[in-house]
Amino acid sequence: MDDASTDASVSLLKTYENHPKVSHVVINQENSGSPFVQWKRGMELAQGEYIWLAESDDTCDHRFLDVMMRFIAESNEPLDLVYCQSVDIDQHGIEQANRIEYTSNFQPNIWKDDFTMAGNTFIQQYLKVKCIIPNASAVLFKRSALESNPLDADHLSMRICGDWFFWLKTIHNGRIGFVSKTLNCFRHHPSVTRNHSQFSKLYSRCFEEKKIRDYLHKKYEVNQDEEMNVLYHKWFVRNQFSNLFTRQFYTVKLKQTSIIKYLRTYLKTHKTKDKILKKIKK
Repeated sequence: MDDASTDASVSLLKTYENHPKVSHVVINQENSGSPFVQWKRGMELAQGEYIWLAESDDTCDHRFLDVMMRFIAESNEPLDLVYCQSVDIDQHGIEQANRIEYTSNFQPNIWKDDFTMAGNTFIQQYLKVKCIIPNASAVLFKRSALESNPLDADHLSMRICGDWFFWLKTIHNGRIGFVSKTLNCFRHHPSVTRNHSQFSKLYSRCFEEKKIRDYLHKKYEVNQDEEMNVLYHKWFVRNQFSNLFTRQFYTVKLKQTSIIKYLRTYLKTHKTKDKILKKIKK
């Protein structure tokens, strides 16, 4: 599937058009505006028991599918989603970091070993904190899970956090598995959506995370006090106090009562207004 690429992707894809294992070649004339529009279209065309979203220009170990499917078969339990350990690589394919570091804030760091777990437990203890399934290319999930987890309008409007939202819905009331072997390479380019240095991307990231946290609260009644404080912190330290009550700020839907609660917590922690202002200037 190609989403109106401007490089040589289309000509490369067309060389596989008549391959016996290729069922569809879908080339968009205009960019869809969201990777999750492409996800939806691909899922609707998929026919296998499991779906693998091999995204953008990520790459993998040639044993990826074999190891993952063996893990599923040998687990002797129905797994709705399985993913493996990843490494980050740059645009030249040079390894930058192993994703075992990304989960080091959890103790114990359960990602050092293979595991399976109830999806609801995984959400309550880990996935509510952050998107610890960082790359769709590392994931296999059951096509049948889509029956209760359609890609709805909320998903299709997202550009950054839609994968996190999708994993939450996919494993709810199901089971998840993890393969500790590093079988996936997660490629980063300076300009891609994953990088949030620009204000517009930061704004979108906070807005989308807030939608996910509202969903977790309403649908699963997950306690997120600490995570909400972290979200407010991200927003506050990147804005001047004069901008807090502008239309843009309210678009993020940070409720006034929660803002007051956040400020009280922040003031208790940092003691003085000078320290807060100093952090914000940074």
